[in-house]
Amino acid sequence: MLSLEYIPQGLEADKNLLTSWLACLWADFVIIPDSPKGKPTPEACMAALGLRDSFDVRMIPSIAASGRRVERVESLLLGLKYAGFDAVAVIGGDRRAQGDLDGGAMAKIAKEILGKESLVVCGSSLILDTEAKKSLEKKIANGARIIISQPAFCPQAAERFLAEFEAVAKGSGAMGMVGFFPIYDGTLCAKIQADSLGFDIPSSYQKAIAYDALKANHTLFTQLSKLCPNLHLSGAKNTFVSDLIHSLAPRSL
Repeated sequence: MLSLEYIPQGLEADKNLLTSWLACLWADFVIIPDSPKGKPTPEACMAALGLRDSFDVRMIPSIAASGRRVERVESLLLGLKYAGFDAVAVIGGDRRAQGDLDGGAMAKIAKEILGKESLVVCGSSLILDTEAKKSLEKKIANGARIIISQPAFCPQAAERFLAEFEAVAKGSGAMGMVGFFPIYDGTLCAKIQADSLGFDIPSSYQKAIAYDALKANHTLFTQLSKLCPNLHLSGAKNTFVSDLIHSLAPRSL
């Protein structure tokens, strides 16, 4: 299974972008992020509604808890139900000390509102330490059926995640997907490291993209796709992701 994620800009631009991507690399679903990188973008639920009838691919809007009251999260989910959506990606808040919902609570509310047959997608740390495993267990227990890891920048990290995920999720029916986030220059690597987002970028990967970013990410995608049956492709820059996807054509997973 392959899923895609992009940074929404405008309806016609998004249609053109996705048409181009899907002509090269077929996806099982597309996740539309909620304010990626903490910056305002077209509201994910509205974007999904605008795109839904233009593609055969399932459009899944995301809802992040950060800065939102419980009532606001519930309102967004009720809006999705009203519009006929049966799938959502939910993200826990960063400021839970101030009342943000965590990922497990978001999964529970989403399942309750959208119904027991709905598809709830959650994220996970790539490194599943004790705390991360407890969080993962809660998300799955509360109805999450697809779990997307933080980005893996080497096959070994992806392999470890999949093994640990299977141990946690065994018997639940939940599916794990490995995140793939192609980086196009060293400046972004430095920013990610400085922001302490919970994952490391190996020096070998940084050296590879410094030499030839497109080739390095093409190689990593190929390695991950051989190792992992399920990948989620997202990126910080639509144009670079486009270049990468076009370089992968006519590949299909």
